[in-house]
Amino acid sequence: SALTFTFVALFVQGWARGLSLSCNCIGVERAVTSYPFEVAWRLVLFFLMLILLWDSCRKGKTYFNVTRLDFSEM
Repeated sequence: SALTFTFVALFVQGWARGLSLSCNCIGVERAVTSYPFEVAWRLVLFFLMLILLWDSCRKGKTYFNVTRLDFSEM
């Protein structure tokens, strides 16, 4: 979460300074054409990470049986 937030902050700073940003993900270069969409998409991912973090830390009742798979019997 912290790394994603830092990336979004740096991405917005680059956008504000007028830098030409591109993504070279998995060997395919893709120019960023819509900065608001890219920032919004990364903020959505950031908030989903926060929701997952919150959900994993709460002590609420789960409505399904949790099976721990630690392979200790092997």
